[in-house]
Amino acid sequence: KQKTAYEIMPSLVGSEMCKETGFKTKVSVHAAGISGPVTFMVFFFGTPWMMLYLLVVLVGIARIKTKAHSAVQVALGSIDALLVTYITLYLLKIASFI
Repeated sequence: KQKTAYEIMPSLVGSEMCKETGFKTKVSVHAAGISGPVTFMVFFFGTPWMMLYLLVVLVGIARIKTKAHSAVQVALGSIDALLVTYITLYLLKIASFI
């Protein structure tokens, strides 16, 4: 069975990040869980929705303050989700402006 873009993109982007940076670390799935949907909403509803990225910042601060993650791990989680969302929208040609 051939895998869909939804099935391969998260693991592909995450593993490529580890290969390119030369190190393995955990990433904040909480930051990724906010960053991906916010990116999706900004793409579809426009730049006024960019204020939702403040939620990503708040989640990131909470993860750092609770010592669950470092700032790098929060940033990697956010960037990973942003890239996966963008690449998925691009590959599926869902967003009309891409």
